[in-house]
Amino acid sequence: MPRMTTASPIREFLNNPDYMKEIFPDHPRLTKQITERIRIHSIIAIIFNKIKDPRTTISAALENGEVTVEDVDLLYSNLTTILKGPYLGSSDNHYLALYLPFEILPDPTLTRSTAINSFINHYRTAWRYLLAKEDVRANFVDGDVLELAARASDPQPVVKAAHISPWLVRAGIVPFDDIVYNTQHSDNLVLRHSFADTLSLYTDLNLVSKKSLDYFTRIIRSLPPLPEQKDPIYISPERLGWLLSRDKEEKIIRPSANTPFDQLPDLAAPFSSRISELTPEIERVKQAFAENSWLLDYFHPIALLGGSRIKGYSTANSDTDLYLIAKKPLENNPLSLVRDAGITNAFLGFSLNTLNPNDNLSDEDIHFARVQKIHILFNSIPIGDPAFIQTFIKETLKEYLHCDAPTRLDCLDRLEFDALLYRLCHTGYARTHPQYNPEFARHAGIDGSSAFYDSGFRRIATLLFLSHVFLPKLN
Repeated sequence: MPRMTTASPIREFLNNPDYMKEIFPDHPRLTKQITERIRIHSIIAIIFNKIKDPRTTISAALENGEVTVEDVDLLYSNLTTILKGPYLGSSDNHYLALYLPFEILPDPTLTRSTAINSFINHYRTAWRYLLAKEDVRANFVDGDVLELAARASDPQPVVKAAHISPWLVRAGIVPFDDIVYNTQHSDNLVLRHSFADTLSLYTDLNLVSKKSLDYFTRIIRSLPPLPEQKDPIYISPERLGWLLSRDKEEKIIRPSANTPFDQLPDLAAPFSSRISELTPEIERVKQAFAENSWLLDYFHPIALLGGSRIKGYSTANSDTDLYLIAKKPLENNPLSLVRDAGITNAFLGFSLNTLNPNDNLSDEDIHFARVQKIHILFNSIPIGDPAFIQTFIKETLKEYLHCDAPTRLDCLDRLEFDALLYRLCHTGYARTHPQYNPEFARHAGIDGSSAFYDSGFRRIATLLFLSHVFLPKLN
């Protein structure tokens, strides 16, 4: 067995223009996209760091001297570049509009420069695009979604862009009349109900006149109901275990909201920055391969280490996800092979999984497999034979950067879900950061207790979107 080593997650190689140029020498546009993305991420991170409290609005930061007029224009011009393209692909990045901190939306008191006006126009375009996008509602709350076979009905849907509309109305980006019109006339009942969910916020924030609010209320009361959510067909042992572990998790003692943001864990940092914290687990994987050469009969000389440990928000009881890459499709769970060989202890504490090759799959199944695996392949730490790791990285990048447009967009959705929602929004953020906006919790209609609305979460989510939800275009 060759000497085993580690490497950075594949996604971080997308931050290396020279490396990517070596793999794709015939695509000079690729280097330009990567360099541009790195530059924009860096600028926005620097400006965010200047504003010490994530609850501080851009107008207040300008007034108190934390940022300059030049900073403000730089922020908005670069956000506009991300939202509109051309090299970055506008529709790829429209979902960024869901996560941008409400505090950086330019309020009506801010002098409207060319950069601000351009940002407002492109942000509004992105938001309207998202009004056609339905998501599973629980994905933005606690991630409690039933397995397919256990569902007697589809998971409750939501158009999440509608839930952030009150902040857009407050900023003067979208008129309240648009909200009322869509709630009354849209062909999409889910969208209409999603707008209806925001009623308490319009009341609480005192955004519109009583007459307008009364009219909006009457429209909401006349809406036909959404399909009823049915009880699960069954509760699987895996789900029962998850529910029990969730209920048993100790009550989190969160840091004070007065703690400087730059003194809290940096959840937007590169995953490779945490490799040293996983040294014991890495050494155990190396030892398992060194002492059990038969593993190479079934698996390639590489393992992928992932999960909350490398994302920065694990607990003392968190397992480490470990993926072995099979040489050919395996019928059995890898645990059975490990158990039969009597080396269970070598993988104790790992959540052990297998990634099968796409051999003999239909085009539809290959599409599904690529989408379901991308977050594992891109966001995990490779451990293995150095030569094989390099081949694995290059071949994986070629596979995903050459995939067709529908697969690419679905892969971007999966990367967004993994980096921003599962489980950062669900539990990870609350383990490491204060609750900056407890006032939103009373708005149950929009699931206001979710981290999704928190000023600190939205700052982190913006930076993670820029660094993780990215597949440059070759064509």
